[in-house]
Amino acid sequence: MLDSVSSIVRLLNVIFFYVLFFAQNFSTIKNLKTRRILKLFFSVSIMLIVQLLIERFSVRYLLLLCSPVIIILFLIVITYFCLRQDSEANLKLKINVLLSASNFIAIQFFCAFLDNSLAILIRHFNSHQAILILVFHNVIEGALSLIIGLISGKFYNVGQVTDKKFDNQIYKIVIGTFIIMFGSMTTYMLIQRLHNYIESFLFLFLIQLFVFWLLYFLISWYKNGQIRNRLITEQLDNLKNYTNYLEREQRKLRKFKHDYQNLLLSLEENLKTTNSTDAEKYIQTFKEYCDSYINKKESLWIFNDFDNIKTPYLKSILINKTFQAIEKKIQVHFECRYDINQIAMEPYDLVRIIGITYDNAIEAVESLAQKDRLINIMIYKCENQIEITFSNPVLEKHDLAKLEQEGVTSKKGHTGFGIANIKEIIGNYSNVLVNYQERNNYFTVQFVIMNKIKKDDI
Repeated sequence: MLDSVSSIVRLLNVIFFYVLFFAQNFSTIKNLKTRRILKLFFSVSIMLIVQLLIERFSVRYLLLLCSPVIIILFLIVITYFCLRQDSEANLKLKINVLLSASNFIAIQFFCAFLDNSLAILIRHFNSHQAILILVFHNVIEGALSLIIGLISGKFYNVGQVTDKKFDNQIYKIVIGTFIIMFGSMTTYMLIQRLHNYIESFLFLFLIQLFVFWLLYFLISWYKNGQIRNRLITEQLDNLKNYTNYLEREQRKLRKFKHDYQNLLLSLEENLKTTNSTDAEKYIQTFKEYCDSYINKKESLWIFNDFDNIKTPYLKSILINKTFQAIEKKIQVHFECRYDINQIAMEPYDLVRIIGITYDNAIEAVESLAQKDRLINIMIYKCENQIEITFSNPVLEKHDLAKLEQEGVTSKKGHTGFGIANIKEIIGNYSNVLVNYQERNNYFTVQFVIMNKIKKDDI
């Protein structure tokens, strides 16, 4: 009977750990492939079966593998290796697994504290004391796992990408927090005489978690300020390059206007002194010269509609990437006929999805023949939404259903996490949609960003 109860309690502990972990990481887990979740389920099941066999046959030197502290280590390792993806996502996964483990240890100690209190409260009951404590313990543990997971996921927004240096700093703090809490738990489990000091352990854990979240929010505030300053600096640099480019092209146009006037005077004199055949040849030569010059200056007209973009972050990233495309001799057709004043997305997220999409388009066409090296960009404003569309030629068709999956790409030599990252970012917005199409040898990406509805408008 005792062995059965022990196995059930262990199973419940594993379930509650993953209740906490999945609640904390719901926005990321829902986008994972089913096979990763099944792999995790299968691996944890194997772990539980092995532990059950060890206890069943009382394998003396392996009983340590069934202890709660070792189980937590197993769950951390199994979860990481089953769900790991690319390097950027792996760092966040490490943070979330260790953070979940730390929260779970705190919950375990809180429930152990309740067990002591319950034992005092129900000491007058002669029967079923252990069962009542066990039931109450697991109900509270399950509820706290769900609640703490949701709160922790809200605080540490795993889907919101801020900065890799920021995540590295948070990772170091999480490791420190986990080592202290896990070490305390191990000490508590091994030295039974400390059982009477569980209140002190619980108090220590609460202080530890408070310090962690305090440091997290301080670093987050500081790093977000750095990101905003960096975006502003990049924006000013791009606008400065844009202004210098326009001034340089304006000077070239003035020079061409001067040459153009001289050519017209020369043409007029030639028409007076030469026959019609020579005049026609001269006119044709003059036309070819003008066409050649104007065609070479096509990049100047690319920026005509940029003045309609009043959102500085969007304008900045588009200018930056357009300059990169021009340097690689890629034609860019840009159209934006209406003023774009506000876009209902966080600036950093908007810059990331536009940057990834533009980079993908550049990489897709730079290996094509010169006549096919073209990127079409259109920004269209409706009453309640803004549409941003990128399209570029492709040589062969691809399976669009697989492009949003991690590690899948249509370009050789690339990992394919760009489009997966777009999906992850957009997953945090209920007002943003993305659509991929491939038609007539053109690949198109369309973002639809709807205006957020205010409560007063409902």
